[in-house]
Amino acid sequence: MEPLDRTEVDLQEILKRLKEVDPRLGSLEREIELLKDLASSILLSVVNLKDSVKLLAEGRQEDREFLRRLAEEFLRDREVLRSLAEGRQEDREFLRRLAEEFLRDREFLKKLAEEVREDRKFLIRLAEEAEKDREMVRRLAEGREEDRKWLRELEEKAERDREWMRRKWGEMAQRLGTLTEDIFAPGIPYLIERLGYRVKERMLDVEYEKDGRRRQYDALVIAEDEVRREVLFVAEVKSQARSEDFEQLRSLVADLLWFKPEFASKRIVPLLAAFRIPPDLVNLANKRRILLVRMGGEYLEPLNPEVVKA
Repeated sequence: MEPLDRTEVDLQEILKRLKEVDPRLGSLEREIELLKDLASSILLSVVNLKDSVKLLAEGRQEDREFLRRLAEEFLRDREVLRSLAEGRQEDREFLRRLAEEFLRDREFLKKLAEEVREDRKFLIRLAEEAEKDREMVRRLAEGREEDRKWLRELEEKAERDREWMRRKWGEMAQRLGTLTEDIFAPGIPYLIERLGYRVKERMLDVEYEKDGRRRQYDALVIAEDEVRREVLFVAEVKSQARSEDFEQLRSLVADLLWFKPEFASKRIVPLLAAFRIPPDLVNLANKRRILLVRMGGEYLEPLNPEVVKA
């Protein structure tokens, strides 16, 4: 039985009993009739509303499916961005530390330059004194035995001074060489990324030993190009680039393939980094397919990036 039919039966039953109790309830009967009509209208409206909701739900099914797909793509993109941000956090921290170390090294270089100037002044004074000593030696060469003894002592002192100078210059050269490697080597992987490669592995200040032979490499970087081909960058760092460094770099590459034969399957790009690179070396480097790198406005800059595109 429909809800409207049940309601009508109930109202009629109630009206019948009320008439039995009091015949004067005729007006109440009319009011109940009105209530019945109102209930019918409400029920009809509910049925129509139900049909409308059903039609609306069916009509919006395609929109809901589109919105669902859009929400899924948004969640995937947000996850990719989150992973990318987390993946780069380590590189940003490394770059921050590198910048701090670079500032400290720059201050050290400034102090070292001051020491070099002081040492140069001292060497100039020492050379002037040596010249005076030589003149004195010449005048006294014809003197007495006592003078000749004093002359020998003076020559021994001059030899000690020359030995001290050679040792001092050697120490300064070693300090400058180590500092140059510390400045260039950490930035080479980031330079390679700027050239369009994806760095897979970086090895700084690595040494190989085999059959009693040893070789040290300032930086080795394994990367992938745009077609996922692996490329091995073999980097050598110098304070002053010279043409003979190209032959040394070629020897380094040959020895590397002897120490690590598995590298032979990769494309190899020799890389020479230096503070000072004479302009006439660029053409020679292009002929030998050697990438030249120097200090520039963006930390490290390549002078002939076209060689890595071959």
